[in-house]
Amino acid sequence: MIIKRQFHFDAAHKLINVGPEKCKNLHGHTYVMKVEVQGPLKNGMVIDFGELDKIVKESVVNKWDHKYLNDLLPEGFESTVENLVLIAAELIDEHLPVGVRVYSVTIFEGLNSSAIWTHEDKN
Repeated sequence: MIIKRQFHFDAAHKLINVGPEKCKNLHGHTYVMKVEVQGPLKNGMVIDFGELDKIVKESVVNKWDHKYLNDLLPEGFESTVENLVLIAAELIDEHLPVGVRVYSVTIFEGLNSSAIWTHEDKN
């Protein structure tokens, strides 16, 4: 079964080696992150929503909210939404209980642009 939660954070970044010229300047976005996790039902739940909230907030949201993303990503990673979604999926997955895995992570950069990582991308 799959369950989903939605989170918000605001962060600044700039693209250094990719993207249009305007994105090379320091700027910020309001991000919406949708996280889906998959696992078997145990006592009627895949994972308690409160536990999932804690995991996602501690591993991603609280670290990225109102921060400069370029300082937080691994070396060599541009702060594109595609890289953010990949890194977020890995960070969340590391903290999930045994038997529960990240099924998908979607991050919206503003209202109209997003990237989606799914478990199929892990192969």
